[in-house]
Amino acid sequence: MKHGSLSGRNEPTYYPEKGFGFIVGSRPQHTLGKHIICAIMDEVSFAPGQNVNYERSKIMEVYTNIRRRMESRFMVQGHMYGMMFLVSSKATESSFLEAYIADQIKKGYPIYVVDQPLWKVKPGAYSGRFFKVAVGNKYMPSRVVRDESPESIEGLKKQGYNILDVPIEHRQAFDQNIDKALQDIAGISTSVVTKAFSVEKILACVSDTLQNPFRTDVVTLGMNDSMKLQDFFDPSLIPSNVRGAPIFIHLDASVSGDKTGLSGVAIIGTKAVTHYGQDPEEEVVSEELVYQQVFTVGIQPPSDSEISFEKTRQFIYYLRDEVGLNIKIVTTDGFQSVDTRQILSTKGFEVGYTSLDRTPDGYDGLRSAIYDRRIILLKGCNLLVEELSDIERDNMTRKYDHPTYGSKDSSDSLAGAYLDASKYKDEYIFFHPSDVQYEDINTNKSNMERDAEEMLNNFFVKQVPTYGGTIAQEEDDEEDYTFSGMYDDSILFF
Repeated sequence: MKHGSLSGRNEPTYYPEKGFGFIVGSRPQHTLGKHIICAIMDEVSFAPGQNVNYERSKIMEVYTNIRRRMESRFMVQGHMYGMMFLVSSKATESSFLEAYIADQIKKGYPIYVVDQPLWKVKPGAYSGRFFKVAVGNKYMPSRVVRDESPESIEGLKKQGYNILDVPIEHRQAFDQNIDKALQDIAGISTSVVTKAFSVEKILACVSDTLQNPFRTDVVTLGMNDSMKLQDFFDPSLIPSNVRGAPIFIHLDASVSGDKTGLSGVAIIGTKAVTHYGQDPEEEVVSEELVYQQVFTVGIQPPSDSEISFEKTRQFIYYLRDEVGLNIKIVTTDGFQSVDTRQILSTKGFEVGYTSLDRTPDGYDGLRSAIYDRRIILLKGCNLLVEELSDIERDNMTRKYDHPTYGSKDSSDSLAGAYLDASKYKDEYIFFHPSDVQYEDINTNKSNMERDAEEMLNNFFVKQVPTYGGTIAQEEDDEEDYTFSGMYDDSILFF
């Protein structure tokens, strides 16, 4: 304020010197009557009202208004003395700034483009070590290259991938969310629609020892039959560590046609997670909740009936009153769910409304938990894994949806239950059950396999030449001996 004055409250203008002022606004009316000679429009690719045809987007209306005022005030003998800066982080290949630049270059208009990855702008911040990323397109998802051999790299190039060398300081960011890292760090626009989840990351969270209590992915249950949802449920498969833990249930409801998805998620502990910002030196360690899927099922009606909401409510009563689960809250989406919430409330349940369509928070959070390995998924939920693997993310609208011939009823219910649980972070961040070793719950080994692995810790495996019925000596530092039989096999060395 030593160098100027501020006027106006709703639409403030800063006057550093006589005759000049800086106004702040994002709507066309903010430019009315102004003699604009310079303008900066920031994050234009993330402004509301994006459109695949950039000329129809709302940001174009603001741009045009500013441009016309420059031309009408400061055009002298064909030269326009005003200047505009359009600035944005990368978004999608059809976002406003990408489309604008391509159009201006095509038409031969004079523009100056600065487009560099973060490590080119700040080279002194890095160690000089790199890893490789295969940058794909709308048909091939981008991925971190695990095998960096010349043969592997050449094979990826022949498939159509562009190979990018990225500083090792950004490795975790690319492992966690490669599309976001390409946009924010590498300055590369991604396809409008991409796969939301990596199959590899999903499978890494699936336990081989914890099973879904439901005997099948989808249950056919109508209003006119005598079957109950609990007839398909085996409570003995619920592990002891979640029986006393807070459990969050989400119901993604339907009447007919689509399936109803029902999932439960428990909070079982916390975990220290390291996050990195755009600055490679910015490292933040935070305590985050760890979750465990308790169950997931899809409910579909017979061809001559509708799904019974009453049977679903009866199952929730059963979980609390007979199985003894600690149900913290039950939420539903908006469709046909008000009555269900009211009835559950009269039965003593805390209830709520959670939508997976209005905001991307549920899937954004679930994706983060999967990539951080902070959620344990159950063995046997094949439909759920298939749905998560197929879900697509619109990088322009940030919405998640299933492909044309796919579904996401089960994954919606899981994402909703996860979102409900995550809202209680402040309440459960100090929740450390002493008898739960959640890092060991998600294992791909049985007890017998773990015992065998421990027994073999002092051995190593090596291929040796074999001689029928003779003793073969290996020429190495330890001069180990072994008897080789008639088969060319791996030998255990003490």
